Amino acid sequence: CWNRLRDMAIAPDGSFIVIGGQGADKPPNCDSVLKYSTAGNGVVNFDWSARMYSSVFSIAISDVAVYVGGHFCAAPKNPIPPGAVSSTWTGTANSCKINDPSSSVNPSQRDPDNAVFRKQIAALDPSTGQALAWNPGSNNFLAVYDLTLVDRGLLAGHDRDRFNDVGTGRSGFFDLGGGADIEAPVLITTDPAPGAVISDPNLLAGSATDNEDVTLVTIRLKNVTTDQWLQLDGTLGAGQVDLPVTVVPAGFGAVAWSYPVANLPIGDYKIRGFATDAVGNTSNPLVSPFKIPGATSCTVVLDIDDQPVVSWTGFDFNGVSSVFVRRDGSYLVTSTAGSGSYADITAAPGDHSYLVRWRPDDVITDIPCTPDPITVPDGGPGLTCTAGLNGESKPVLNWTAVAGISKYSVRDAASGWIASLDGVTTYTDTVATAGDYNYIIRYKQQGVNVDTPCAPSPLTVPGGAGGGCTVLVDGNGDVVVNWTLVPGVDRYVIRDLATGWIATVDNDTTYTDTNPEAGARTYVIRYWNPGRTEVICEPDPIVIG
Repeated sequence: CWNRLRDMAIAPDGSFIVIGGQGADKPPNCDSVLKYSTAGNGVVNFDWSARMYSSVFSIAISDVAVYVGGHFCAAPKNPIPPGAVSSTWTGTANSCKINDPSSSVNPSQRDPDNAVFRKQIAALDPSTGQALAWNPGSNNFLAVYDLTLVDRGLLAGHDRDRFNDVGTGRSGFFDLGGGADIEAPVLITTDPAPGAVISDPNLLAGSATDNEDVTLVTIRLKNVTTDQWLQLDGTLGAGQVDLPVTVVPAGFGAVAWSYPVANLPIGDYKIRGFATDAVGNTSNPLVSPFKIPGATSCTVVLDIDDQPVVSWTGFDFNGVSSVFVRRDGSYLVTSTAGSGSYADITAAPGDHSYLVRWRPDDVITDIPCTPDPITVPDGGPGLTCTAGLNGESKPVLNWTAVAGISKYSVRDAASGWIASLDGVTTYTDTVATAGDYNYIIRYKQQGVNVDTPCAPSPLTVPGGAGGGCTVLVDGNGDVVVNWTLVPGVDRYVIRDLATGWIATVDNDTTYTDTNPEAGARTYVIRYWNPGRTEVICEPDPIVIG
């Protein structure tokens, strides 16, 4: 060769030697590995020549492989037999500085019928010289300089820091599993994941890994609820059955396994099984539980105190820990998923619609509760209120106390807030004028406003209450409004009961409504002292035009 012989090694049984060197990619002798038999006497020709396309620096031989290190980036698919001189491509010395398998200069691209990519380290079949699948690679600058076999594996030295993309420094060690293998496979499930709650599984799947080839995966499926096993025809039965799982290689010492399922009944399940490797080591028994929940349902009933009690079941799913009880479109409480109940002590008499909201797979889902609606009768839970008139025809409200509640507000369904009270359960509306009132008592419980109508609703305050205001039509067809001065009040609002505000008057007790609309009209004087008072003017109504 143009340069020199770099290394040689002898087979463990002494039957052949292998030599390698460098020299401008001149096969079969230069930048190549050659095998020679040690049998016989005299001159011996090579059994095969493995063209490496660039320099060979180191060789080691085991029972199963000829390991080669150097400055090369390809190894042979078809070694050169005795009497031949080259493969089909005339190469160029040092072309293997290109360590990209997709590069057009790489021999695996230029000579694909004869070369496969190998980065500075390779393993050859001792019988044929063909490159084996073993392909860790090195990131050296120049070469893998030395290979040495020990009882357990292969030592390698180079001039950078990584073998097989693992940081090793200048020296690496490939563990080839010397000694008896006592490591058992590890068998797991990935679908359904252990402990999963899944509504409709269609696949059982997982993996098995080991330091040896995994040769057997056995899987069974048990319905723990019924104490039955999945049969080959998809039914559940008493006998244990090894399911014919599909096993696919997934890398060295690893396999993926799977088995399709369909229409599994509701219940608790366990996937059971084991894996065995090439030397007979068996994994720990696999026990992987999952759950197929029942259909979601929600019901609401009245308890002995006429309080609605919401009950739900079947709210089980991956990662769901909470459900939300809602009434009439508003939030009530957060509770535990799965099965549970909630007593709604804040529901006023009347019709109410309940639902349970949850988020399976992060999708907001509402499950209505039946019956829908449910009717809470008068005198049911919480507060009740009655309304009546005192001797002065003023509305008097009385309501029952609610445990733990001291603050109440009085409201009218049409006009809103009237008064806020603390520690009392009665109220007299001293400023109410003639008309109909729909009183409501409001309190807050568990962060929710609770409104209770007072019966009867409406409550009618008879006409004439208040007095002090008269109206007349003058000769111009205008309406003249006169009222009695109220001590301490200097502002009055004139209103039409049907159409609303007409005028605001300060420090006066008369007003002329010019060009009023024709028809029957009701005039009202409104003032505040301190609460709001409205006085209906007489005659009521007054006819205009």
